[in-house]
Amino acid sequence: MGVVYLARDPGLDREVAVKTLFQAAWVSGSDSKARFLREARSAARLHHPNIITIYELGEDAGMPFIAMELLDGVDLASAVRQGRLPGVSDMLRVAGQLCRGLAHAHRQGVVHRDVKPSNVIILDDGTVKIVDFGVARFDGGGTMLTRSGEVLGTPTYMAPEQFTDEACDQRVDIWAVGVMLYELFAGRRPFEGTSVGSLVYRIVHTQPPPIDPIRLEIPASLVEIIGRAMAKNPAARFADIADLGRCLDSVRTGLEPDLRSDGLDATLKVPAPMPGESFREAGVFGESAALHTMAVSPDGRVLAVGMVDGSIRLWDLATRMKTVTLRSRLHLRTGHAALTRTIAYNNDGTLLATGHLDGTIYVWRSESGLELEATLRHDGPVSGLGFSGDGGTLVSGGMDAAIKMWDMGAVIAGEGRRLLRRQPAPVTALVLDEGGRAVISGHANRCLRVHEIASGRLEATVHGQPCPPSVLLVSPGDGTVISGGRDGGIRRIRLDTRTQVGELEGHGRMISSLALFPDRHRLASVAMDGTLVIWDLESGTEMTTLEGGAAEVFVSVRIIKNGRCLLCGLQDGRIRVWES
Repeated sequence: MGVVYLARDPGLDREVAVKTLFQAAWVSGSDSKARFLREARSAARLHHPNIITIYELGEDAGMPFIAMELLDGVDLASAVRQGRLPGVSDMLRVAGQLCRGLAHAHRQGVVHRDVKPSNVIILDDGTVKIVDFGVARFDGGGTMLTRSGEVLGTPTYMAPEQFTDEACDQRVDIWAVGVMLYELFAGRRPFEGTSVGSLVYRIVHTQPPPIDPIRLEIPASLVEIIGRAMAKNPAARFADIADLGRCLDSVRTGLEPDLRSDGLDATLKVPAPMPGESFREAGVFGESAALHTMAVSPDGRVLAVGMVDGSIRLWDLATRMKTVTLRSRLHLRTGHAALTRTIAYNNDGTLLATGHLDGTIYVWRSESGLELEATLRHDGPVSGLGFSGDGGTLVSGGMDAAIKMWDMGAVIAGEGRRLLRRQPAPVTALVLDEGGRAVISGHANRCLRVHEIASGRLEATVHGQPCPPSVLLVSPGDGTVISGGRDGGIRRIRLDTRTQVGELEGHGRMISSLALFPDRHRLASVAMDGTLVIWDLESGTEMTTLEGGAAEVFVSVRIIKNGRCLLCGLQDGRIRVWES
């Protein structure tokens, strides 16, 4: 259909891959033209570490081109031939990444419909990238035939319903992954034919030869997973591909103790299971209303949830029952309020502050739910809030390029008295240091600034961040700040030396929430790519990825019960719970 060139982007000084369509295919107005445009538009709406990144869809001299990420790796079939996947666990690690990438695509309404080994690229560092969305379809539906009756996709990996007039949904990708798993572990394809017609007949009407787990030395549970993924009836397959991925991860985790003692060379061994991998789903609670942010009370008993409608809902974590909904006097009077952007408790949990999209700040008495009389506000959206260690000051940062230190004695008395510090650029994120003595702010000009709260004095500035921080977190005891960026990167920065000491890469879109485990060695992150990742901060590696249902988008994460319980706020208002 086209050709791929190696090119250089002069603006960003990077090598890229440029794919073009053969001129004859473009001029003829054939189905190839539609597939070329579909590939660009499908992949361009996806941002995930396991999906190729599309930079641009353009045109040169009347011919279209797609500029995309240049991948340094080989496809799955080549990786197997070259011995890059020597063990069962290595294959399962690849399959898990494949499932996570496809799960993200499905959450965005994109079904690949042509998953096969040549469209799965394994980079030199082991990362899996899914490519070629030329047959993809938004929101499922439709058959797999072109206007001329040509079959789209690769028959060997196509599900039975793709050869009929039945509508196809995301479960055709589950079937394709099942066929690839069968081929990986059995060493042969599940269906063979001397012609396309005979192959299609076998796919639709016959069962593949059974896999013998004893002879192949693989777990019987893996055989059952493959069989379920390849069920002829789509309704009998996994409900979504994230479920398939979780089952494969579970099998891999169970294999790792054997791998550590089987005498394999150390370079081929899979790391020991990490604590984060033991989390299991433990229920969902909440209400059907859009959620934006969350905070846990200092005693760990109450979850404060900030809603898009401006209200704050308090939940008893022991019973998972809502105790009260807080609405400002303005909200009660007019029926309208601005989105809740940030929430902070004071150290003893008696006061709760909330910052909103319209610049208003409300302070509430936690026990009674009463709003204090003082009027606090910024001239732009509030980006962050925090109480000083002694509780005497409330610090706020806003998109109006200002940091304000509010005197809480005056606020409680009904007066909004504050110390103002103008900033060189809008405040995009804010956090207080470990002792609540200083405020660290991130700015739109990609710098961090540190102010002493008592005097407002500027103590430090850290320049040269790759992008504006979207969320900040202090790592107690080691003098570092963890910055989640709008580019999906997570960076560790030492304030005393003003240097970056580590970076975590795995999310494909803006970081929306961070939470540090009590052991200080693990970090939970949530991004706009709809994933919750648990990281090992010491090694800088991803320990595990937790995902919800196909339509769930994560927006906030909090940790309770001494690190044994994760609370993840969903965009639709529910809170998903994982426990170890």
